[in-house]
Amino acid sequence: MASGDDSRRSSSRAQRITLIALSASLYAVGSYITSYIESPWGIGQFRPAVVIPFFFAVAYGPAVGGLGAALGTFLASLIRYGQPFLTLVSGTPGNLAGFYLVGLLHKRFTWPKFLAVSFLGLLVGNLIAAFGVLLAAYLGLYPPIAGMTAQPPGVQASFVLGLTLFWMVTMWPFILVLVPLMLRSASGLLPDHIRTHLLRPNEARFSFSLSFSTVGLLALLIGVIALQFPGAFAPAGTAAVGAISTVFTAIGVLLLGAGLLHALRGSK
Repeated sequence: MASGDDSRRSSSRAQRITLIALSASLYAVGSYITSYIESPWGIGQFRPAVVIPFFFAVAYGPAVGGLGAALGTFLASLIRYGQPFLTLVSGTPGNLAGFYLVGLLHKRFTWPKFLAVSFLGLLVGNLIAAFGVLLAAYLGLYPPIAGMTAQPPGVQASFVLGLTLFWMVTMWPFILVLVPLMLRSASGLLPDHIRTHLLRPNEARFSFSLSFSTVGLLALLIGVIALQFPGAFAPAGTAAVGAISTVFTAIGVLLLGAGLLHALRGSK
């Protein structure tokens, strides 16, 4: 009996390690593909590949989600920047914490919880990563952002907030649109309680509309910050401020429109 239990535990452990490695590999490749599309601050990347560890976190739990995301972003950043120090204090712990939280959905999945936890996981993970980038500047781990240490505290706070909002605005829409499709396409691999809720897309229609609108408002906030407080975007250069404001204002309007359209469709 003990031998059988040991065998099952060993098999489960091997499966978990395999899933972590698969998630990390896919996430590293997906992240690297868009790694040269950077935020207005010249650090922090456009990363729609977050849908990969998000899917693994929901499907297989917090350990697979958190460790796969942490290892994947570490590998992508190591290749992109040629050194591990920046990601060790920013992206790696941020991904570990954020996707560990998302993995809590594995046993508690409902559509409203999906929306709430996706927001919370991204917020926590991206805040940790943004603070980590500022810490890296103070520790001298990445010379291109060393000038941030000479900025006033208000600009540093705007930098952390702006970088967090940039990631939120460019990640959450992909999660809201693609992850439900990924879960449905792989429903045969998921636990019964998750499959049950996948068949009830209308249970959170209003919440999805609210989520798109929230992301839109966050995008508009970045546009306003860029326009009214250009000093917060100092590392990007003053010439980029107008473009930043225009791009994020446009994104905000589009997402608010998507939220309204989703709500109107649900009311019919």
